[in-house]
Amino acid sequence: MSLPTEADWEYAARAGSPASRYGDLDKIAWYSGNSGGKTHEVAQKNPNAFGLYDMLGNVQQWTADLFGDYTQSAATDPPSPTRGLFRILRGGSWANDPRNVRASFRARYEPSYRSNSIGFRCAGELP
Repeated sequence: MSLPTEADWEYAARAGSPASRYGDLDKIAWYSGNSGGKTHEVAQKNPNAFGLYDMLGNVQQWTADLFGDYTQSAATDPPSPTRGLFRILRGGSWANDPRNVRASFRARYEPSYRSNSIGFRCAGELP
């Protein structure tokens, strides 16, 4: 098990949809407008098409990738930079405004940064 790459995380969050969200925000995510200022147990909102809960909102999710600017050309599963101070978090959290609770939202923090609005999701190989 490991943290997903940024590309793997976005693939899982979008679940085959090109849209930035997989449904009505209030039905799929905890964010600043409905969270009551706290995290919530998983699976209280609707899942995406892959059956994954809380891909958006509730807590921002660490990825394995280091921060780097996107390139101008399209890429499939681009490599992470090999050096840097910051790791990428995706998906927004209970503390974010709606504009930041979407599949394309990226944040960056040093790996030592801690907050009750940050969590993680493990990724593994299918048998």
